[in-house]
Amino acid sequence: MLGKLIKYELKSSIRYFIPIYIALLVIFSINAISLSFSFKSEEISSSFGIFSGIMVFATMAVIITLTIMLLYITVKRFATGFYGDEGYLTNTLPVSTHKIIFSKAITMLILNIISFIVLILAIALITIPLFNIVDAESSGQAFLQIKQFWREFSNELTIVIMLFILLEIISSFANTFIIYLCVAVAHLKSFVNKKILVGVILYILISVLQGFLFSPSDKSIKTLDALNNPEVANNFSSSMSIILKHFQSLLTTQTLIILVMGIIAYSITYYLLKGKLNIE
Repeated sequence: MLGKLIKYELKSSIRYFIPIYIALLVIFSINAISLSFSFKSEEISSSFGIFSGIMVFATMAVIITLTIMLLYITVKRFATGFYGDEGYLTNTLPVSTHKIIFSKAITMLILNIISFIVLILAIALITIPLFNIVDAESSGQAFLQIKQFWREFSNELTIVIMLFILLEIISSFANTFIIYLCVAVAHLKSFVNKKILVGVILYILISVLQGFLFSPSDKSIKTLDALNNPEVANNFSSSMSIILKHFQSLLTTQTLIILVMGIIAYSITYYLLKGKLNIE
């Protein structure tokens, strides 16, 4: 049943993103062609400069639109599914509230992953012209340096990458649950006439709290002090080892913090849906 719920959520949500994905790829393709043309031309005309400026603005606009759309769909699918037109149908389904909430959260995780992949493909398009100005010898040397760097710090880098992926997955769920919490609180009978204002204020307050919890700790400051040590600073392997271990510690701490915040947000949201549901 969970799979069917996710399929339904994806079908209802993906249609909003397809035009943005197409626009993103088209704009980055035009930027790639423009960049390639600028490398081949000895002089750049003023009209070309204006066009480049417009394309930079369009690039930023489509990325911002994608970010806003992810937030909008997160709110819309949850609010509509529990408090809007679909609310009565949702509550008559022979499935637990837990599965309904997670189907929506998993859908948003999938959409975040798809958006990330599309963005990476778009960035890859714009990097193609750069290969025309980089000679093979320089590319070969860079590859060898990266290979040597990986060989020397493979264990530390693997742990950092795995922790980063874990943090991103947990963050996706936790941030989605935090948004659900804001929507659930905003739909309480006490706030029904000012639900948008209440939801926005609560989201800002939680974001400020999250930023405070993620702020640099005394341990981070001590790490920076250790890097200022001349013996460490002059030794690349020692410096990099300290930095990577610090990243491991930092990612672990942030993962635990966001996990706890996600569990709290989910628990309160579930309680409000079971005991304080106010369908419009």
